Amino acid sequence: NYISRDELNDRLSNCYMLLTIGNKGSDQMPSKTVEYIGYRKPILFFYADDNDTSLRYFNNYPDVCKIDVREDLLANSHKLAAFINNAHGVITYEELMKVKVFRDSTPERTKEIIRI
Repeated sequence: NYISRDELNDRLSNCYMLLTIGNKGSDQMPSKTVEYIGYRKPILFFYADDNDTSLRYFNNYPDVCKIDVREDLLANSHKLAAFINNAHGVITYEELMKVKVFRDSTPERTKEIIRI
């Protein structure tokens, strides 16, 4: 079943935490990553490629748990448990834009979407 983009936005806005799975490294802007950051929610990011362009953003995102699926399962499960058990809040737009990679690398139109 398909849902409208508006309904998807409503659902994502009401999530406690978002989950994303990385891509193979590329030079393109990772639009899914920027979109998820725009919700300013805690994010679980699973990846298997050190060249994944999303890492550039998630290395600076204040509330992300990066899980390298190539690493030890037990170590990853501890990392994940600690992240899930932490208190999380919504990150303010101002706090997010203090980070150079978001301020300098995010197109103006996307900054306006993230501001909302």
